[in-house]
Amino acid sequence: MKYCAKCGAELSENSKFCEKCGNKVNENFLNNRNKRVKSGKIVAVIVVAAIIAAAGYLQYTESQKDSNLSKDARETLRYVILEEHEIPQEFLSIIEEKKMNVFKLTYTDKNSLYIAVGYGEQQTGGYSICVNQCYQSQNAIYFDTTLVGPSKGDQIHQADLCPYLVIKTEYLEKSVVFE
Repeated sequence: MKYCAKCGAELSENSKFCEKCGNKVNENFLNNRNKRVKSGKIVAVIVVAAIIAAAGYLQYTESQKDSNLSKDARETLRYVILEEHEIPQEFLSIIEEKKMNVFKLTYTDKNSLYIAVGYGEQQTGGYSICVNQCYQSQNAIYFDTTLVGPSKGDQIHQADLCPYLVIKTEYLEKSVVFE
């Protein structure tokens, strides 16, 4: 596209004079101007592409840093699963009151932390509870379990049972997050 150097009006490709102001069209000026405009557009595209690439790289490195930080900040928490007779009597009394319904409880005796999860009343036996995760971060302890039902072909006994699980770990001044 050609434009008049004097008034800026659009010119047809074969124009020798501007139809608006009558100015003589300088072919060398137009060619140089068109080349500058094209090269300016190319530079602009390159600059925009470089900015997008840099932003993408920075976002990637930040996400990697966050990912590594979250992995580093997690520490597996050592625990033992308790049998009923190993649970402190006071805590066991609380569990007995709550076990008919789903519950998530913690208890401490200042030496140990006890974490309990119950799944409420079930109509049959054959259930177990799987600990998926038990770890600590800088600010909290995370605990995740799943109730696993009887498998096909298992002999199922009709009974009203209330499956629950209690773990014991070292006492830490952190809140417990049930996932």
